[in-house]
Amino acid sequence: HIFWIFITAVNSTYPLISFKFLAAKVWYILPFFILPLLFAKEATELDKSYRTLYIFLFIVICIVLFKHSFHGFSFAATYEVVQPFFRNHVSYAAICVVCLPFVWAFFRINKLEGKPNKLMYIIFIVFVAGIYFSFTRAAILSMFIAWGAWYIIRRRWVKHALFISSFVAVILTLFLSIDNKYMDLAPDFEKTITHHEFDNLIEATYKLEDISSMERVYRWISGIEMLKDKFWLGFGPGSFYSNYKLYSISSFQTYVSNNPDQSGIHNYFLMTWVEQGFIGFLIFVALCFWLLIEGENLYHTIPSPRDKIIIMATNLGLIIIFSMCLINDLIETDKVGPFFFFNAAILLFYSGKVNDIQN
Repeated sequence: HIFWIFITAVNSTYPLISFKFLAAKVWYILPFFILPLLFAKEATELDKSYRTLYIFLFIVICIVLFKHSFHGFSFAATYEVVQPFFRNHVSYAAICVVCLPFVWAFFRINKLEGKPNKLMYIIFIVFVAGIYFSFTRAAILSMFIAWGAWYIIRRRWVKHALFISSFVAVILTLFLSIDNKYMDLAPDFEKTITHHEFDNLIEATYKLEDISSMERVYRWISGIEMLKDKFWLGFGPGSFYSNYKLYSISSFQTYVSNNPDQSGIHNYFLMTWVEQGFIGFLIFVALCFWLLIEGENLYHTIPSPRDKIIIMATNLGLIIIFSMCLINDLIETDKVGPFFFFNAAILLFYSGKVNDIQN
């Protein structure tokens, strides 16, 4: 994938931006994927990172909840109360929910080893409360997706789930493309506004009147239009923002379409296709599928109950990241991106461990 990013950077519409993207990708992979595999000798050395993380994250969540309580846990205050630890409530919720499976894992390991567990129970409840009161739809939904994924992995249904989800995605895409049916999703500019109450936000989401959701649709449509020009090689890594407004459709515009934050497409899979072409998209999807299939195989192959728990937590962490990437660009963000590569490193470490056992 790194090699293909280099190829598309050479062919980029904005080579400087694309090579900066490549450099950023390398400095994620080096410390969070390569170095852990080089220096970790025991599995406990890897999960120690999550043990350190959840302790400090627990402290931060307590501070955020304490600050939030003075605002009556209002949705409007979510951006303010996560400062200065996080840029916004989405970043805060994302790292909390990515870490949550490991909090559950350490709770299970304590129970397995006969250690006191009351504190871990409290920590787990605080994490769930922090995620809920972040009022971040993707993070809250991903908790339920992770619960369903836990059952799927235990039943060895990952390949079936991947096939069904891929089939549904293709059918939905084809359906919306027939006679430009996606144009039916165009929002009412006057009604598509910012909402300051979470209940109103949820209602507006399914009515297609929430500004953040419809702004995503605006950018997705722009991305799809961009595919028509550079289907195979893409526009170059990191170049979506610099190109997408030329391909936008005015009927999908919202009040925030001027995009002062210069944010991305808000779908990591579509962004990969737009920026790295269809080949880059296939490479990334193949990587995601391999991680999930290998994770399921490891869970059912490795004999140690403790290792099974850590592998399950790693799998659930990856599934949470993938589910949030459907409506966000998270793998390049400083608070979430590292854990995609670190979880991949954990699976590869255990894969090597299983091979050693079998040999």
